Amino acid sequence: MMKNMWIFGRSNKVVIVVFTGVLATELLWQLYKRTRSKIPSKSINEVLFFSEESSNCRMHAVSRTPCDRSNCSVTQLRKLCAYLESAQQNLDVCMYLFSCEDLAAAIAKVFCRGVVVRIIVDGSMAENSACERRIRDFRERGIRVRMKKSEYLMHHKFAIIDRKLILTGSTNWTMQAMHGNWDNVIVSNQLALVKPFIAEFDRMWILLTTGED
Repeated sequence: MMKNMWIFGRSNKVVIVVFTGVLATELLWQLYKRTRSKIPSKSINEVLFFSEESSNCRMHAVSRTPCDRSNCSVTQLRKLCAYLESAQQNLDVCMYLFSCEDLAAAIAKVFCRGVVVRIIVDGSMAENSACERRIRDFRERGIRVRMKKSEYLMHHKFAIIDRKLILTGSTNWTMQAMHGNWDNVIVSNQLALVKPFIAEFDRMWILLTTGED
């Protein structure tokens, strides 16, 4: 009987030790998550430039192979694609003129992963054959695209990734802009800059609700 009591007491101790260990592990995990959530994300502030010198990269743009030029437009375009492909949850694009195949492919790629994609384009520019082809392809894939014909231009050029990162500047998403025009794209995850763009896109998306997407 004493032996049985000793075994019983020992079993209780084992249970207590295991329970205490599990509890401690859970407490440490909760503490880690709270601490991790307070750690600021890496600051992103980058400017991409395009110029008439970018036209020198047209020859290798088809192969998508960067050259050694410091301002190689293929390198800059690949950076833009990488930013778009980094989307995990949401991707909102507001673009005056959109015909670039590589950027369209990046959007299609994240959409296939389950990322929610919304696109706004200018109604008049949507009649451009290259732009119209991109819009048709997006809609056939199930990507929502909204626009409105007006006497005024929808001249924005920006994209919001996961509502945390903004790409904006003078650059239309066309091959001419990437390989010839003097243009720029600013990339930032500074919330003071990102939040106004989120509000503006959401406002426009509601205004352009026509059922066509």
